[in-house]
Amino acid sequence: MSDEQLSDLELVRSEAPPRRAACARLVGRIDSLFGFIAYGVLWLFVAAMVSMGVLFAGVAFAGHRPSGAYVTAVLVGWALSFVLAWVPFGLWVRRRRQRARALVRDGLLVDGTIDGVLRLMLRGAPFTRGTLAIEGRAARGTFSVGGHHAELVEGATMPVLVAPGAAYGLVFAADGRVTATKLSAPPTRSG
Repeated sequence: MSDEQLSDLELVRSEAPPRRAACARLVGRIDSLFGFIAYGVLWLFVAAMVSMGVLFAGVAFAGHRPSGAYVTAVLVGWALSFVLAWVPFGLWVRRRRQRARALVRDGLLVDGTIDGVLRLMLRGAPFTRGTLAIEGRAARGTFSVGGHHAELVEGATMPVLVAPGAAYGLVFAADGRVTATKLSAPPTRSG
């Protein structure tokens, strides 16, 4: 069976760490491109404010009749400040993707026990929100899945992929599909 035909859970179970095929398929679901684009639009305003501050400062120092070299220097400073303002955003994206990749590549599958379930409707679309306790750890997680699944009941167990120091994990629903969960206390490796 090819990797495309396996469920997310089967793919993770079929490959021992370090998981390369699972990384290629699941990392984008943890930190999606759409999420980075949305944050990028917000960061555009920050970068624009920084670069406009440089431009206004250059104009203020120029006076009424600046030389051509000074105008060029101000415009280069404005463009350079806009580009450099994106460096922190790029580093943040890289760090987030590395964390997601480390979770999928090196994470451990443990059981999580559901201790709370809410079946909700949002604009006519059903979804289920659950909380779970992670086996043998002080961590708790909250997850949401589309639909009202009968197998999501209090006391049921679900596989959860966790990694030491990770702020979130991956919960695998009964159909093997993955959803991310924010952990209340990052798990640590014991022993």
